[in-house]
Amino acid sequence: MAKLIQICQQVEVNTAMHEAKLVEECDELVEIIRQRKQIIAVKIKESKVQ
Repeated sequence: MAKLIQICQQVEVNTAMHEAKLVEECDELVEIIRQRKQIIAVKIKESKVQ
């Protein structure tokens, strides 16, 4: 029974770690998308000026 509890606790720890990593990676992707959106907006404005 103790082994089962230990396994369950390890699964919970692993799940929390994976969730944190996923959130971090999603935040990075959102930032990349924001940067690219800004670049595209600037290029569109530049093309309208020309």
